[in-house]
This record gives sequence, structure tokens and C-alpha cells, in this order.
Amino acid sequence: MTFEAALSKLEKTIENLENEDLEQTIALYKEGVELSKYCDSILKRINADIVLLRKEGSGFREEIYGQEY
Repeated sequence: MTFEAALSKLEKTIENLENEDLEQTIALYKEGVELSKYCDSILKRINADIVLLRKEGSGFREEIYGQEY
């Protein structure tokens, strides 16, 4: 599942939470939590792949987002 598809499904799940009975609400909540975790894991992987180029003196230095490389 793509990030966009998971996020869209999560948004629909949240909308449906207001219109369901307690049992269905609990099931939707659990599904929402799993979708949220999935989206978060994708964002963390993408974040880890971001590399910054910082100007240093007359050249550039590579830096992984948030830590020195």
C-alpha cells in the first residue's frame, strides 16, 4: 500500500468513527492505529534517506538529515 493510499484510508476511518456503534468504533480505532503506525514508518524511512549538502569552506559536506555523515 502506498503512503497516499494509507493516509486516505486513515482519514476515511477517522470520519467513520463518528457514525458507528461502539463495537464498530473500536474496530475502526484499531485499524486507524495500525494505519497511523504504517504511515509513520514510511515517513521515518524517507526521513532517513534525506541527505543534506552543507557548504563548508570552498566545498560541500554531506550530512544525513539530523546527523553528520
